[in-house]
Amino acid sequence: MSKRISNVQMMNRRRFIAAMAAAGITCGAAMSGFAFADENKDSEKDAFPVTIKHAFGETTIEAIPERVVTAGWSVHDVPLALGIAPVACEAANFGIVEGQTLLPWSEKAYKKLGVEPITIDNNDGYDFEAISDARPDVILCTYSGVTEEDYKELSKIAPTVPYPEVAWSIPWRTNIQMCAAALGKVKEGDKLIEDLEKLMADKAKEYGVDGQNVAFLNVSATDMGTLYFYIPTDGRGSYLVDLGYSCPQSILDIAGDTKDFYIQVSSEDADKLSDIEAMVIYGDEAFKKQIMADPLLALIPAVANGRLAMIDGSKPIAAASNPTCLSIPATIDEYLSLIRGVLE
Repeated sequence: MSKRISNVQMMNRRRFIAAMAAAGITCGAAMSGFAFADENKDSEKDAFPVTIKHAFGETTIEAIPERVVTAGWSVHDVPLALGIAPVACEAANFGIVEGQTLLPWSEKAYKKLGVEPITIDNNDGYDFEAISDARPDVILCTYSGVTEEDYKELSKIAPTVPYPEVAWSIPWRTNIQMCAAALGKVKEGDKLIEDLEKLMADKAKEYGVDGQNVAFLNVSATDMGTLYFYIPTDGRGSYLVDLGYSCPQSILDIAGDTKDFYIQVSSEDADKLSDIEAMVIYGDEAFKKQIMADPLLALIPAVANGRLAMIDGSKPIAAASNPTCLSIPATIDEYLSLIRGVLE
């Protein structure tokens, strides 16, 4: 793999390590690297009490949670992957057809565990009453936009675990680690991460990923003067790097030390994005033609060469582009095929 890949991946590794340290997860014993389990403890029960540091302080969970409630972007996928069915979870609101409340991989996991899920619509703010009615022992909202005020209200219901530092910005690995620690499943969480990393490495090799500069763009058909690029602090940006693509240096330069999960670029500065070989974009083929017809956007090589991998926002793959531990194995072939198709 090229040197630029190793440099970008090293940068992401440092960010990952920093995020893990910021999470401050402790399980009785001191942390050592990424292993949060105390090797002297031989059962899930022995792992408690567990204290998890986060953006708003720290949360202590006294005993193994029997009733788990999740809130936020597909947070329920982590306990599901660890064999725990949340008694209630946040309804999906992207990549689904009308009338559905769960993405297919989440629905499949619930069925495998023999549990009929209760979904809660938090689109207009947290439904504290519905969350309380679920009688949770713990509330996981590790990947969410929960505010400090929301956190305080949720904490009145049950111990609540939000994100490590910044809203909507948590690496999928850290998400697994935090949720696994809260559930007494640290070793299982580590194994899940290991299996997913191996899957991605194997699939990247299979699909010929070789450090190509690929960016994830979100742009409105009614306002193409402003471009929004997801960066490696966001799930979509980091997933591309995890798969072996490079985050274009132009994007990293503009991002600098920002803690946001995206950067904003004027289309008038499109000529500064000359190293982008391909882009992933929400939209259909008609939108692709509109983008390619724009004279400013055509200054970006990916646009000029038609290397735009379009993702239909109404399809599950749109949600899977912001990965979870369940969506990765369910859609990785589809996603890599889509990107390879525009790079060939």
